[in-house]
Amino acid sequence: KRFPDNVCDVVYQRRQFSWTNSMKNDVPEDKKAFDVAMRIAHTVLNYPVVDLTQGALYYHNTSVKPYWSIDYTWVDQIEDHIFYRRD
Repeated sequence: KRFPDNVCDVVYQRRQFSWTNSMKNDVPEDKKAFDVAMRIAHTVLNYPVVDLTQGALYYHNTSVKPYWSIDYTWVDQIEDHIFYRRD
């Protein structure tokens, strides 16, 4: 109940993703990468997948150490992203 219930509202909620705060338009610059992302999103939203993050709702890039991360339980690191959940 604390989060939006559709993809667009999650992506565009305040301060969710840095690129949504600074973007000048939402036209993809790399069509090939966008097409790959769309295929992945379609699969994840329409077919059963294994949740590698074990239900994590919070994450950040390894290049930063956000103040809030100490209040959450570390779940996993996938490439350069660290995932957390609140227990």
